Amino acid sequence: MDGPFASWNKKVKGYKHDQQGQADIYSDVVSWGKTHGLAGIRYWAPDYEGWYAMSMFEFANKKGTAKNILENHKEIIGK
Repeated sequence: MDGPFASWNKKVKGYKHDQQGQADIYSDVVSWGKTHGLAGIRYWAPDYEGWYAMSMFEFANKKGTAKNILENHKEIIGK
């Protein structure tokens, strides 16, 4: 990853640096929020192609395909 957000692309202890790790940390943050009274979570620009590893989509041939983080979203939030 390059550009102005390159320094944000860091590993988080306990989570793999891949699609499943992204889905796992999102699930854990949402679960924590539900038990601690958090009203909502705003994931910044999930559709922005320049986020690469931090995006919620895989981009190929100008087409975005949902990553695990979105495929499991209903299960994560309980709806």
